Amino acid sequence: NVKRFDIDNVYYSSDAGGHPKAILEASFDIIQDDSTAKPELLEAESILSLCRIMSLLKPKHDKVIELPPIILKPPIWFLRLTHTRLSDSILDLLFVPKSETARLSCLNILTSCTACPPSELLNRRSKMKQNRKKKDARANDLLLLDRLIDSANLPKKSSHRLRQFLLHGSLPYPVDANKALDTIYDSARKIHSTDINSSKFPENIKLLSK
Repeated sequence: NVKRFDIDNVYYSSDAGGHPKAILEASFDIIQDDSTAKPELLEAESILSLCRIMSLLKPKHDKVIELPPIILKPPIWFLRLTHTRLSDSILDLLFVPKSETARLSCLNILTSCTACPPSELLNRRSKMKQNRKKKDARANDLLLLDRLIDSANLPKKSSHRLRQFLLHGSLPYPVDANKALDTIYDSARKIHSTDINSSKFPENIKLLSK
């Protein structure tokens, strides 16, 4: 297999405007083309890498940062996991063409609309402030979604299903991994429910949806 590491600054737009905020991020990928390879071995290697990284990031002192309702100990870091087989299955469900351009465009849309930025945790300090901005944030998310889908030049059916899939859940997805997976499951279940009750799709398409 092929292992790939990437460590670099990632830039996020600042709420106050001006120069974007720079956050150091590291990514680790395992690329495996052997269909006979046991996936649990790859997952075990990923977990081992994560454990080593987390041990290196262990706080060297007991300083505590309180940002109610969360309490953080420096250094502050965030872990984001991705699953290629899950993302490929979602793209198949949405009838996205197999071309690399179309798939990459959809993955970029999914990342832009569903991935919770690290700053989201820190933005939870004020619940009242969060509630006041909720409607505006939802409207902005919908505008972003429409703009990204329109610029992706996807087939009409794929664009429609992608919009349906994303609008079934909250944008961006919850920070909690279990809640985010529940959101993905509910969105897929609703699309499947629509498919099996539709007379437009043949049985092979309904089987794919299932």
